[in-house]
Amino acid sequence: MFVFRISNMFMKNLLLIILIVLASVPAFAQTTGISGKVTDSTGSKGLEKATVKLVEKDLPKDTLRTITNAKGEFSFTKIPASAYSIIISYSGYKPMVKEFFKPSAGVSNIDLGELVLTNTYLDLAEIVIEAPAVTMKEDTVEYRAGAFQTKPNATTEELLKKLPGVQVDRQGNITAHGKQVTRVKVNGKDFFNGDPKTATQEIPADMIDKVQVVDDYGDQSNASGIRDGEPEKVINLQLKKDKNKGVFGRAMVGYGTDDRYIGAVALNRFNNSKQLSLIINSNNNNTSTFRANDGGGGGGGGGMQFGGGGNQGGGGGNQNGITKLNSIGLNFRTDFGKRNSFYGSYTYTDRNTFTESYTSKEQLSFPLLTNTNQFSTNKNGTHRVFANLEYWIDSFNYIKLNPNFSYTDGNNVSTNFSDYFSSKLQTRADSNQTAVLSKRPDFSTSLLYNHRFKKRGRNFSFNGQLTLSGSESDQLRENYTHFYDNNGNFFRDSLQFRNTIQNNRNSGFNGRLTYTEPIRVNRFLDLSYNYNRSFSGNNKRVLTKDPLTGNDYAFVDYLSNNYETDFNYNRISAAVRTVMKKYNYSIGIMVQPVILNGYSITKDSAYKPITNFNWFPVARFQYNFSRSKTFNFNYNGSARQPSFDQLQPVLEESSQLNKSSGNPFLKPSTSHVFNTTFNNFNFGSGKIFLVNASFNFVDNQIVNKVTNFKDSANRFTGATFSQPVNVDGYYNANMFINYGRPFKNRKYVLGLRSMLNYNNNVSLSNNVTKTRTDSIVGPDIKNMARNWIWSPGVDFEYNLPWLELRTGASYNLNYTDNTNNKNISRLHTITLSNDGRIDFGAGFILRWDFDYFIYEGLTSSLQKNIAMLNASFEKEVFKKKNGIIKLAGFDIFKQNTSISRTQTDQFITDNRTNRLTQYFMLSFTYRFNKFSGTQGGQQNNNFRRAEGRNMMMMQNND
Repeated sequence: MFVFRISNMFMKNLLLIILIVLASVPAFAQTTGISGKVTDSTGSKGLEKATVKLVEKDLPKDTLRTITNAKGEFSFTKIPASAYSIIISYSGYKPMVKEFFKPSAGVSNIDLGELVLTNTYLDLAEIVIEAPAVTMKEDTVEYRAGAFQTKPNATTEELLKKLPGVQVDRQGNITAHGKQVTRVKVNGKDFFNGDPKTATQEIPADMIDKVQVVDDYGDQSNASGIRDGEPEKVINLQLKKDKNKGVFGRAMVGYGTDDRYIGAVALNRFNNSKQLSLIINSNNNNTSTFRANDGGGGGGGGGMQFGGGGNQGGGGGNQNGITKLNSIGLNFRTDFGKRNSFYGSYTYTDRNTFTESYTSKEQLSFPLLTNTNQFSTNKNGTHRVFANLEYWIDSFNYIKLNPNFSYTDGNNVSTNFSDYFSSKLQTRADSNQTAVLSKRPDFSTSLLYNHRFKKRGRNFSFNGQLTLSGSESDQLRENYTHFYDNNGNFFRDSLQFRNTIQNNRNSGFNGRLTYTEPIRVNRFLDLSYNYNRSFSGNNKRVLTKDPLTGNDYAFVDYLSNNYETDFNYNRISAAVRTVMKKYNYSIGIMVQPVILNGYSITKDSAYKPITNFNWFPVARFQYNFSRSKTFNFNYNGSARQPSFDQLQPVLEESSQLNKSSGNPFLKPSTSHVFNTTFNNFNFGSGKIFLVNASFNFVDNQIVNKVTNFKDSANRFTGATFSQPVNVDGYYNANMFINYGRPFKNRKYVLGLRSMLNYNNNVSLSNNVTKTRTDSIVGPDIKNMARNWIWSPGVDFEYNLPWLELRTGASYNLNYTDNTNNKNISRLHTITLSNDGRIDFGAGFILRWDFDYFIYEGLTSSLQKNIAMLNASFEKEVFKKKNGIIKLAGFDIFKQNTSISRTQTDQFITDNRTNRLTQYFMLSFTYRFNKFSGTQGGQQNNNFRRAEGRNMMMMQNND
């Protein structure tokens, strides 16, 4: 039975928080409701979508609101127990205010009957139109930023946390509607190459007018209207018009215990279409600037992750290892002509990460346990250059050119020690020391041309992409193996020195033509042709040195190879697209012949070409029940080539007993993805309900077939050989549900979510018994690993002028069983979270974020609950309160660590990796902004808060 143990102190604090929240909820009459019908002055028709507000007298800021239906009817199921007002407004009509006292006892419902509005003619200055908080526009969900209150000096990241259906984790990664956000744009243009964290952490929230969450099918689809492939989730930040001209930025310096430091400067100058941004950062507290995956020690490995982290202390809590980072970035944009634009960015990041990890790996088919300790230091320097040119030749012709270049220089050193045990007796001990020098240049460019014909709906476009990349690496490895006999006694050593030199080169071209011909007013024929060619080459030279003689390194033929592959496909599709007011759909067919060639220069031999002919239906459907309720269905099919490492037929030895090789006879895999989404937003109440479901199955899935070796006594030796092969039977199903409901004019916000994922993974293995004269190969063993992940969660947000409180709880079940053994893995995790901010007045602010992780199912050496608390106490200084002195504590309980588990039919692997742990830091931050027509940041935030109050006052006045 699964028992959770939580400390008394934690339980008391949690109960206190719950009591505070419950005590602040005003009482409502549970059985009393109110309803009515809004009509015009003639009384002949009901007014649809009239705004009806219910305002409590004691708490005038707490407002319930709804809109009338097609008949002009409205209702509130609950009304305040105290006095209240009903305020009705409709464009072109005089607002109506009705006041009521405490509801009479025993009254179940109050029917106001017909409420007649009279026509009125107002000056433009008197008319206030309040847009809904959330709207739907085909592939876009749009949030009005002003409807979601943020504190002064808040970043866009803090605004995103308040949007229903959007989650931002402790490290700044964004998930929208169940999918990872891959890019963030500003006014439709990439900001620092679309890096999500840079945009959301550097741009102030009070600059944002709208946040748009977009299913982006790419530039060509945006230009031609033809949806093809799987969309990426993109956020576009639409700036307020009065914030498009001015300067803003921040400067920060801090120093703390354990010699932790941070220094950062961000300068931005916006002049409408001209923008210039400069960011400089230096720190050793794991604060990432720009993309964290540009090399080095970011991320957290596979499997289920545990541990926590936040940004109150300024560090990256969820980043493995400890990193020293220096970075600089420049982003620019300038428009010329009416619609033409040139923009891009340059970044340089120097990253030095130290990582320490412990891994316990249990073999399921026989009693073998491997414990490994690893230490690594990774140094990487990365340059990135990104540019975009958008040019309208005339009203009918558009060109976009997008070159990208990056260069990474790496110097990585690692040491690991492994102990192997069979039935609790040690069989061997390994130690490896590896040093790698590497260089990697990458270049790509794309060209988009779109031509709109004079005939409405007729369109032609071309999109071409060229990629050139390569890498050079020089690896030195020293491997020492200590062998033990069947009684656990030492009997021999083995020492190996190896130098591996590799030179990879890759190139590719992808060209796509699309043509749209209107058949009728709302029906189109979409034609497309896509040609793709990719080339990969690898020259691998392995040299070894005899440890006894100490002779020079000698070339090893069987471990070396010079190998090339060509992958080509042509894809032709035809579809009929219909666009109606309520719905639109595309239906058609796509064919894709594939040719894969491989050639070994070393062996002077070509492998038999692999050819496939694939066809897929084209299907896409969207139905709009209303402006706020939509249903989408999309099918996407594609063929994918194997990676270079999977194809290269050369032996690789990770240790003296663990070897692998590529497979030049691999077939491309074919995937079929079905995706559906249902959105329902209630403009009146602010409720949001979203469901996303997807199903994916893959033909010729590529998996690693593992061969286990036995000795002549039929005992497993722990030696393995791995090679990729094609199998069928893999599929994946996923469902995400999100429900959000604000109360009392967003004073309270309730969020419910749940994710259910099922993976049917397929793997192959076999066993080989080595005798004195022969090797006996057993039959292939096919295994189905059925993996369930269920993750429900609840969040509650409570907002007062002096208090912000977010409390959440989530549960995660990761369950896996296998068809060819009885091993079952159950991993349970409960996460309790609490974030808060208290404004004490006079510029004093207390912030905190707290996570408590409770889990069961790991090995006893890793089984440990984790409590992560970050907190800071701040003092705002200067007249505009744009200076902040902050004392912050990170990982106050000193428990930050990364724990993960992965399971296959062959292994259960538990891993623990070091992360940045407890430190305290004193810092000073200075923020500045000055826009045309404004007097600085504090007044801008005051204007936002006053805007809502003035709007209500204007609507309430007769």
